[in-house]
Amino acid sequence: MMFVGYCFEKSYSSSTITSYISGLSFYHRINGWYSFSDVFIIRKLIQGCRRLRPVVDQRAPITISMLCSICKVLPGVANNTFESALFKAIFSIAFFGLFRVSELVFTDNGNRSLQSEDVYLDKDKKHVSLCLRVSKNNQYGNPIHMKLPCESDISICPVCNLKVYMQLRPQMPGQLFVHENKKLVTRYQFSAVLKKCLQQSGFKVDIYKSHSFRIGRATQLAGMGLSDENIKKLGRWNSSAYNSYIRDSLAC
Repeated sequence: MMFVGYCFEKSYSSSTITSYISGLSFYHRINGWYSFSDVFIIRKLIQGCRRLRPVVDQRAPITISMLCSICKVLPGVANNTFESALFKAIFSIAFFGLFRVSELVFTDNGNRSLQSEDVYLDKDKKHVSLCLRVSKNNQYGNPIHMKLPCESDISICPVCNLKVYMQLRPQMPGQLFVHENKKLVTRYQFSAVLKKCLQQSGFKVDIYKSHSFRIGRATQLAGMGLSDENIKKLGRWNSSAYNSYIRDSLAC
């Protein structure tokens, strides 16, 4: 109780305090001791922290116009033609597929990213089919199949950009997005290139993160009047958590 109070007085966010308590409680459980995170008064203290210091998501959405700007400056940001095609494909797929960064590139939590063998260009060449075998909310379930259509603007079209990248990609199995030297694209590289593109385009860097693509597409779909159930399905949400992704500004 005193530790929770100490953290709160130090102006730690409620999510940080919850993480600390969860970590300490896990250490207790793994040693066969009692779990104090289940104690009534501790749970109430955590709830009080959340009410008095609610977490506000400061991440802003990347809009369609921003995606156009980012893709436009990529040739000047990337080291070569291959890298430009690589990140155009990543960014357009991230936006239109509402992907989490861990579903596209290598992260510290392991490689659960989209695989090259799970990407198919449909015969009509107007759609790309993707099979996501593992995701945050689907670690042991059935693979998720999705289909992304062509967009009228070919500069941000996920089908066109992916097709160009696949023609240049080294012939190898495994993670879909790799560099020309066959090394895996990482979360750090994803964020670093995005930051450079935002700077080059004149946008504020600190409010846009890798998740901003997912936030932006969800916001756009809500502005288009898509139903809640369809947004949840497209974004692979199992709960009402998608509501926190919808921003008030629907200008896309």
